[in-house]
Amino acid sequence: MPDPVDDIATRSFPPAVVQAMREAYREACSELGLGPEQTDQHRAIAAAILHMVGADEIDQDALVKTAVAAGKAAAPPAAEPDPA
Repeated sequence: MPDPVDDIATRSFPPAVVQAMREAYREACSELGLGPEQTDQHRAIAAAILHMVGADEIDQDALVKTAVAAGKAAAPPAAEPDPA
């Protein structure tokens, strides 16, 4: 399954920018320990990267930092312990 970033990026941005976006996406997913399945976290990471690049921000560290924050914000809430 392709990265969600690829769906829009390859049609809208120069190849070097697409490569930076892919690397930021993969690094953010790796940092969060996300697998290949598509979750809300994956979509939030891709959306954050697309938003930043659309605003002319292509600094790799900034992309990853923002993408990780978006992924964390989209994480499902932790299960509460059973009060047994």
